Amino acid sequence: MLEFMRKNAGSKLVWLIIGAISLVFIFFGVGSHGGGGQLITVNGEEISQRDFRDMADRIARSSPAGSGDSDRTARDKAVRDTTIMVLVRQTLVNQFGRNVGLEPTDRAVARSIYNMAEFMGEDGKFSKERYEAALGRTSVAAFENSTRRTITISRANALIGSLSQVYQPEALEMYHFEADKMKFDFLFFPSDKYKNGLSASDEALNDFYALNREQWRLPATMKVEYIDIDPADFIEQAQVSEEEVKTAYSEGAESFMRPETAEVSHILFKFPQMNPTDEEKEETLARARSAFSNATADNFAELARELSDDPGTASEGGGLGQINSDRQLLNVTAAVMALPLNTVSEPMETPLGYHLFIVTGREEARPLTFEEIKDTLEAGLKADKARRLAVSLLEDLIERSETNPNLADVAKSVGLETEVSAPFSLDNPPDFFEGNYVAVQRAFQAEVGRVAAPVEERDHLALFTPLERTESHIPPLEEVRESVLAAWTDYEAGRLARLEAAAFIKKAGEEGWANAAAGLEDVRGGQSELMSRQELMNSIPLLFTQSAELEAAINSVAAPGQISPVPVLGNYEGLDGCFALNLADFEPAADNGFSSGSIMVRETARRADVMYEVWLDELVKASAANIYIPTMYTN
Repeated sequence: MLEFMRKNAGSKLVWLIIGAISLVFIFFGVGSHGGGGQLITVNGEEISQRDFRDMADRIARSSPAGSGDSDRTARDKAVRDTTIMVLVRQTLVNQFGRNVGLEPTDRAVARSIYNMAEFMGEDGKFSKERYEAALGRTSVAAFENSTRRTITISRANALIGSLSQVYQPEALEMYHFEADKMKFDFLFFPSDKYKNGLSASDEALNDFYALNREQWRLPATMKVEYIDIDPADFIEQAQVSEEEVKTAYSEGAESFMRPETAEVSHILFKFPQMNPTDEEKEETLARARSAFSNATADNFAELARELSDDPGTASEGGGLGQINSDRQLLNVTAAVMALPLNTVSEPMETPLGYHLFIVTGREEARPLTFEEIKDTLEAGLKADKARRLAVSLLEDLIERSETNPNLADVAKSVGLETEVSAPFSLDNPPDFFEGNYVAVQRAFQAEVGRVAAPVEERDHLALFTPLERTESHIPPLEEVRESVLAAWTDYEAGRLARLEAAAFIKKAGEEGWANAAAGLEDVRGGQSELMSRQELMNSIPLLFTQSAELEAAINSVAAPGQISPVPVLGNYEGLDGCFALNLADFEPAADNGFSSGSIMVRETARRADVMYEVWLDELVKASAANIYIPTMYTN
């Protein structure tokens, strides 16, 4: 059993499904043991087949469907394995919560249900009638048991999370890790010089292909015969009278409103960087307050030209134009709209800095006149009629196809012609799918040779028949030999460049960086800018490298003169090869720039996630002998 759990815990598809549905511990119908048959048990507590089916259905609805039989089989197995994993973990966490006294009292359960929004009446109070109606076939007792379990699991989760607090010394260390600046000397050993001398034996190429064959996997493809119906083609037929437009206006008059608008100007005092320190924020605020003390409606434009850090508006006296409640203005729209006319606001903070705002004109909200909205209404009514005409044609085609499955004949009977698509995959379907991934998946599952379910998208309607379908497969080596040989050559040349870089690193450790570099040929060198670790990883010359190797190399040194023992594969000036790195300079961040709050919150959450996963694994291990999973679930 434990071997089964461990084996499936490593399944990428299993955890893709878990991540896709963001599982929270909500478990409906706990305690119902309907269905009979062999049941999963955890420390003697049974998991009913009904509970298993409910969870499996929930996971299946949230997981991607495969395009072929093999894909669907793998998906079904992944859904089943994930369901087992989730239910076993939930049961263990609930048992832990009960054992340590976290199970809620009857009063706490009642209070939780009493405060659930879905059971509130129109008066905002708990409605027993709505509660009982919402439960449907689920008994009150079963739902209350489910709620009790949910609360217990939530409390256990919170308890484990509370043990993961990051404290200020750790946050300070993390701050330095993120803010300290480094500069590196580098040498780049290109791999191209090795390529001409490489020759792959049949055995070497076969072995390389066997280890890396997935990168040559071809996606499932299909070809369809189709009729594409564009509603836009029916616009000319979709005539709309002025009476219809007036009727639409009268029926929706209350919703045709021009919102309140305000003519706004501002003066921006910009933060010196995107994540300013407390000291930098205070200095910026002081500048804004100084300007506020002198600002009036009369001199606002002049001050904006003189002081504003917004180059786009400063020369125009700070003018932002008209705004309304629908336009997001750096999260301060509501506050700006509420300003009295010609009154300078106190400094308002946004992610950019501190602003002074002034409203120089205002137009109250009012209904749009018929003339203002006539053209828009007419266009909308035409588009609606055109779509109805297109849908009518589609329905006619579907009806005809029920008696004549030959789509070309059906199209001809209404004066149309079919088209045949080029072979396409899930990732590049014909335009009439309009990016609807679910519809494309459904098409890949449709029966070849028969008219499939129609596609009904906003700008396209289509009826199609699958003509050919090829399942995803890995071609034999001979079909892709040229591509495999090129990949093998790149790999081998890179391996030799890495060996050359590693030999240099060893020599530099013994003789010094400069001495070891003297006399080297066919290498390129230089120096990075002084910047943080993250900035280094996202800047030239180190941008196009193996990120895991680069991170290890950067983090392996801390004092100028230290040579990283890790060679880093990458690309430099258009050439593939390998980097060797020497720390040339190190500048620690000033402690007075440290603000612990955000770092502590972020790192505590990250640590809590890791701790929770480890704790769950330990719960499974501790109960391994008492977890029974029938073979019907594992075969």
